[in-house]
Amino acid sequence: MNYKVTELDASRDWKTAFQLAFADSDYFVCLDSHQAADTYDWICAGEALEVFEPETDSLGSLRNHRKMNPGWWFGRINYDLKNELERLTSENEDRFNWSNTKFFEAGFVVTSKAGKVHLQLHPSSSYSPTSIQEYASGAKATLLVSEPVHLTPRLDRDTYISSANSLLRHIQRGDIYEINYCQEFYTDEVKIHPAEVYGRLQKVAEPPMSALWHAKNEWVLSMSPERYLKKAGSRLISQPIKGTARRSADLNEDKAIAEALFQDEKERAENVMIVDLVRNDLSRVAVRESVEVTELFGIHSFRTVHQMISTVECDLKDEHDIWDAIRATFPMGSMTGAPKVRAMQLSESHESHARGIYSGAIGYIDPNDDFDFNVVIRSVVYDSDLKYLSVSVGSALTSKARPAAEWDECLLKLKALKDVLSQSVSAED
Repeated sequence: MNYKVTELDASRDWKTAFQLAFADSDYFVCLDSHQAADTYDWICAGEALEVFEPETDSLGSLRNHRKMNPGWWFGRINYDLKNELERLTSENEDRFNWSNTKFFEAGFVVTSKAGKVHLQLHPSSSYSPTSIQEYASGAKATLLVSEPVHLTPRLDRDTYISSANSLLRHIQRGDIYEINYCQEFYTDEVKIHPAEVYGRLQKVAEPPMSALWHAKNEWVLSMSPERYLKKAGSRLISQPIKGTARRSADLNEDKAIAEALFQDEKERAENVMIVDLVRNDLSRVAVRESVEVTELFGIHSFRTVHQMISTVECDLKDEHDIWDAIRATFPMGSMTGAPKVRAMQLSESHESHARGIYSGAIGYIDPNDDFDFNVVIRSVVYDSDLKYLSVSVGSALTSKARPAAEWDECLLKLKALKDVLSQSVSAED
């Protein structure tokens, strides 16, 4: 696919300009790494030329569409794609009822990397390089009002602890050895301006895998620090997170907290179990003996939390394509537990809501079939038709887990999102 490429003046704030101009259009995505070293600084894309939303055999259908439309694709993959990949079902209530997958081919893409900003226009785009720059440059910030959002837990603390203890008994019996147990905080009949809320979230946290997803009524405001899967050439890279600790304003205390996280036996056990699961998943599509752990128990510090992140890489076999890589590894092990299928069965029977896009992925596929997808965690999910807003959080349970502490970890992960959502924003602000 031959996109028309134009270099833009990198001294201008094109990310904000394109968000102001296009975030409220039917389809728009902004992916922001906040200058992470191994990827684009940010990508903005919109003008959906084709929308791909298969009803069945999602990955097979997307593969066929891709053969005919090999351009820049942006999309989401819901956690419940698991039901197409394994013999699983989802019985919990799904207030959103979004499809398992949705992708669109973008008419325009703006990328920032290594100090350069490039505009790429599809041959079928309705814009010219001049017209789209003029349109984006002319967009002005408007006075928007978002209602304060007060989240209600789907489970109370006692119910959460009771369910967590039930899962621990499964671990003690040997049914599983780790499980990601999630819960939902929600509100009904709320009106927000999602792009405005996303802007406020970005000021609080600068995670390397954040995403703004808008597809008509669908909004996801993701402050994710976690990469699900990246493909660069033949190389596949997965970076599971297991292990979370708070930050401190006191420098010495903050260093001590990070060191304590690094030394924590429980967190290490959780992390290495998922690393082994990811290694096994990748081996299904990897060149023999190419799977390697390039970082184990790395402590990465973000504005609100420290995270323990490991990196697992491999070379993709020539006979496998991007859809095979996703089929082999989705859902990501950090959001399931191990063994994966049994853990997903038990999480379904113990959780109180359908995860939907939470625990899924948002990202891009470029014209060379390279891709990068996040893990949808630390995210606000909003349906503008239903006026329903949801924030889900989870934690990993192993034999050493203490349910009361896991509840507290969920609240820590929720805090930054909850604080921003609860703010009252008026037209005067």
